Amino acid sequence: MAPPWFPVAKSSYGMSKPEKTTYLTTTVLDGSDGNGTRSEVGPGNKHWEPIWLHVGVLSAAVFASTLTIAILLLLELLSRKDNGLTLHTTNHFSWTYGPTAVLTMFVAVWRQVDFYCKTLTPWAVLRRGNASAAQSVLLDYTSSLQVVSFHKAIRNKHVVVLTTITGFVVLKLITLASTGLFFPDIVYLSPQQVSLSKVTKLDGSLYNSTENQGLFDPSIAYTAFAVMAKGLAYADGTAENLVYENTQFDSISGPSAATIVTSVNALIPTFQCQSAPVTVHLQLANDTEPHPKDTLELLFPECTLRNGGNGTSVYALNPQTTVCPERQLSPLLQQIDCVNQTSSDDPENWQVLTLADFRYQQNFTNTTDVLLGDSVQATSWSTGVQQVTGIACLAGLSMQNVQLSYDFRTEPPTISVEVLPGENNTQLGGFSGYDLGVLTTSALTAGADMFGNLIDNQAALEYPNALFKMMAAISGGTYEDLLDESTMILAAQKVFQQIAIQAVAKNLVGDDNSDVTGSFVESEERLNINNVSLWLMLSGSLVMAVLACIVLFYRPRDVYPRNPDTIGSVAQLVTASCDFQDALKYVGHHGDSELKRRLQCSTFGLQSEIDAGGHETLKVKVSTAAPTEHDEDIDYRQLMQKRRKWWSPLTIKRWMLIITLLLPAVTLVLLEILQRLSNGHKGFVAVSASSAASLTAYTRFMPALWMLLVATLVNSLDFNVVVLAPFNVLWSASSKQQAKGIPNSLSGLPSPFVLWKSVQNRSWGAFCSSVAALLGSILTIIVSGLYTVQSLSLSQDVSLNRLDQFTTTWLNSVLNDSSAAVISSLTESLGLDYPQFTYDELALPTLQLGDTQYSVNPSSQAQQLLQIQLPALRSDLFCVQLAPEAMNVTASFESQIQTANAFVSATASLPATCPYGGSSGNLTSIQLDWSFTLRGNSSSVGKLIDLHVGPFDAVFASSAGELEPNTQPDNPPDCPSLAFIYGYADANDPSRTSITTLMCYQYIDQLQTNVTFTWPDLAIPGQSAPSVNESSAKRLSSGPAGQTEFQFRLQLHMDDEFSSFNQSAANTTMTDGSDPPLDNFFQGMLFGRTPLDPSLLASNGSSDVSQVFGSIRGLYRRYMAQAISGNMRVPVVSKSSADTSNVTGTLFNAQLQPRIVQNNTAKIILQILLGLIFVLAALAIYLTRLHEILPFNPCCIAGIAALFARSRMCNLDDSLGKDIMENDRRGLSNGRWSFRLGWWDVDGETEGGPQQNWYGIDAVKMAEEG
Repeated sequence: MAPPWFPVAKSSYGMSKPEKTTYLTTTVLDGSDGNGTRSEVGPGNKHWEPIWLHVGVLSAAVFASTLTIAILLLLELLSRKDNGLTLHTTNHFSWTYGPTAVLTMFVAVWRQVDFYCKTLTPWAVLRRGNASAAQSVLLDYTSSLQVVSFHKAIRNKHVVVLTTITGFVVLKLITLASTGLFFPDIVYLSPQQVSLSKVTKLDGSLYNSTENQGLFDPSIAYTAFAVMAKGLAYADGTAENLVYENTQFDSISGPSAATIVTSVNALIPTFQCQSAPVTVHLQLANDTEPHPKDTLELLFPECTLRNGGNGTSVYALNPQTTVCPERQLSPLLQQIDCVNQTSSDDPENWQVLTLADFRYQQNFTNTTDVLLGDSVQATSWSTGVQQVTGIACLAGLSMQNVQLSYDFRTEPPTISVEVLPGENNTQLGGFSGYDLGVLTTSALTAGADMFGNLIDNQAALEYPNALFKMMAAISGGTYEDLLDESTMILAAQKVFQQIAIQAVAKNLVGDDNSDVTGSFVESEERLNINNVSLWLMLSGSLVMAVLACIVLFYRPRDVYPRNPDTIGSVAQLVTASCDFQDALKYVGHHGDSELKRRLQCSTFGLQSEIDAGGHETLKVKVSTAAPTEHDEDIDYRQLMQKRRKWWSPLTIKRWMLIITLLLPAVTLVLLEILQRLSNGHKGFVAVSASSAASLTAYTRFMPALWMLLVATLVNSLDFNVVVLAPFNVLWSASSKQQAKGIPNSLSGLPSPFVLWKSVQNRSWGAFCSSVAALLGSILTIIVSGLYTVQSLSLSQDVSLNRLDQFTTTWLNSVLNDSSAAVISSLTESLGLDYPQFTYDELALPTLQLGDTQYSVNPSSQAQQLLQIQLPALRSDLFCVQLAPEAMNVTASFESQIQTANAFVSATASLPATCPYGGSSGNLTSIQLDWSFTLRGNSSSVGKLIDLHVGPFDAVFASSAGELEPNTQPDNPPDCPSLAFIYGYADANDPSRTSITTLMCYQYIDQLQTNVTFTWPDLAIPGQSAPSVNESSAKRLSSGPAGQTEFQFRLQLHMDDEFSSFNQSAANTTMTDGSDPPLDNFFQGMLFGRTPLDPSLLASNGSSDVSQVFGSIRGLYRRYMAQAISGNMRVPVVSKSSADTSNVTGTLFNAQLQPRIVQNNTAKIILQILLGLIFVLAALAIYLTRLHEILPFNPCCIAGIAALFARSRMCNLDDSLGKDIMENDRRGLSNGRWSFRLGWWDVDGETEGGPQQNWYGIDAVKMAEEG
């Protein structure tokens, strides 16, 4: 059967309208290849058309572009409406990969549209006829670079090619823009109204003026002091100057950038203090009272003292009968009555505060061994008042609305309170300012001994007064500062207010369960749309919609009856086109330049002819193409080898192949280097905002552009390998691998079809390159998530000034512990935080931020922590348990006084280095005698006792206890200083009595610690206890001879100042006024921070004794940490030594700084892809003959046709050609013929002429292959 014919007609190419098509009646071979439909070409049937140029596909492209525009506009509308899009996951891959992946698929579809428009355009031009070679048979748009093809299309006025190339470029730009379309940012959402539960309320009815509320609760004054002087945090419901009602709400898990704001009632204590001139009236000089009743006189008529105008006497000493200090500051607080009250129904509570500076002079006949407080008879004496300062304070209150703000960026939430403007009430349900004053002074009375008992401090320079001690603590540290009237006023107002706050919080706050409304404001991370990317994608999508419409209406149609992009189709065309075959027969093998020279003078067109049998044949009609003289005499094989005129486009030049291989390899290594830089420096660079256009360019566009370059080079390699794949099959030197049919072209097929066909044809090079190209198309998707902006917590080294160091000297430890017992009461009984630069058992040096300004971001949600190594001091106990035979314990009931007592008498041996026992100080043992008053007839007992060695006055002093704290000196080094007696005593059943006595030595160790502080307040968070290096412990010296035992005296501080507010099983006092069987120290052990089972006190088992000792040592260490902190610090004198004056630490989370970071997961995926691309591309190059395989460009019609110009299979006058090309060209696929590409020797056209050599495709019978 003759080859199909095709009538020459006007092409539908370009902007011209298609003419009516004449349909063919012959069955088309190779009509179905994955890109088009197999059809019968005859009346009513259309010509072959690739599926990618079908109306449905192009219409879908238009619809997809329009839909993209609509989606982008909708997203922008939603983003503006809701201030961003909801971020359902923190995994940035979900919103970076999506848009890019969709557009990558669109690019793949448009690549096919672009390819077939370029492929069919030369055929469309050829159909029009009278076309030059450059615009028809030599025209190649597919293998050229896009910029070259674009230039050709402009020159040739091929609009559809210009359109597809423009669309391809636009799609690439859109894809790049899509990598930066979304970015996360912190935005503030609209406030929402929420309902909260008010869990507490201020209730004035809870106050009962007859019960003296607060009179027996020292925790009020203790807590107020710790808040003011020791940095204790305010408890919930209290703030710096007020008490507010607390609320409750649904918990928000973890730190969140949210705030809840509500309005509640608050009580603001107000104490208005003013100058109150006073004078002191001294008693007569010959008064023999130990404390003369010196009185005050108010020098302002509006107010009077109570008690008949005499008021309370000023505390003073009698220098005639008592050894006095040269100076004593005597404070006094008392209530006064003022006549200028506004209403008798609303009394006012005025308090007058005075501080008298007494000066004493006295002479004695005998001053030997005279100590302060001793009773003497002075020979001369005098008392004077150097200065007296007085102020008067009025108690009041104000009820106002306050705004509570809960900031959930911290855990627990930070509460801020702001007083709202508006009228205020001066009463709370009948509770007035007068009542507030009573409540405040009651709390001061309850804490009267918090700074030492009055008896033991009668001769102290600063006579103890709880109010004045607190005032001094916040004003400079001493009473001396309070002699200044203005200082006293400010201090009094502050202390009164703080005590009032704690008193109100303790007594006037009740439970509540009412609802209040609040406002919930949340700032959350939401997805925003980058304007640059948005408008690029919108404009690009609009352009694509227009371009797709242009391609839809002006695409090449009905240009050939079958897929022209196959070797078989060209072979059939050459067979039918004798003129075309003759024109190519003498082109030679000088390459494309020679081909162009030979054909440039000819014109070409498609023509249909009808043979004698009535069959129509489609052929290429050539105007003229005569061979030059002597062309038939050239040995083309020698000329080819000499000149090497093989087809070798730019993209397969060896240097270009090297670049194609090196680029993914270099990128792989570069990614690893960048990852290590990112990890090591916590990102690359700090940025100000994640939405900046330049930031998007750096993090999205530039990496995507780089990966696009890698993918483009790989695609170029893949195109050439795929184009040459069928020629490699034909060129194969092995007969077993030679084709039994002419293989179809793989170019223009979708990737899955290319892979399948490659496997079928065993074109492994094409398989590898196609997989590499497929992986390359994913690079742009993955790289869109490679670089992100993360708010990273950065660390930095900081230098701090060390303000002090420790000595081991504690002056007057028996009477002054600098409020260590007060602080320990709060930390042990109420569980409050430890003061600054102390923690648990450790005392740390005081640090201060240096002068260097560190770039710290205070708005960081992450807690900023400073880690630093510091030396710390920790006390220790070594105790000896006395044997039972060394103790005598008796428990009995005294019927005369109706009280049960237990008496312990023990004798303990002293070490050889301390032979100072007894009152004479010459015994090797020490006597411990102590009596316990039992609760009922039996109870647990426990007592901390100071020990004394001699010599001492046996009448006024003892070896156990503190009878004369002012006169009895500390023990010498090497001696025990403390004893602990504890157990259980039963007056009814002596067999149940069990007492343990420990004689103890005190030590101080210095240790290296790793401490974590919060920044910048330098507090130690409760969840980050300091880490102690026990191996670094160094025991400090206490004496000149290297002794290590210290003689601190703790008993009075435990008895008078330490308090267990929360204990419930042991009253602090007995009904008869005697000391309780369990002293405050043991109450702290049993009911304090680390409670101990009371039953363990009665056990003599070694494990139980060890457990009790552990509890004793723990409480002792915690108290001593406060004592060391308050009494053993000395300033760093010299700052020349960096070891003592400066310390360096690491500040974690110093900045919550947005930084560009490289994502490790995306990096690993990219490295895997790049590694595979490198290997597959290298295999493709190795498995494919890319050079010296074709003399002409196989992407143009003439380039393939020239390979058949001298082929016997295309010569119907040859028996081989007839067998293959006749009978419906069954010889192409019947398996009888083998096709190959190579050099052929054929007879010359003239008899006796030279034998000619040509390079091309021909066939031989399978029997001849052997």
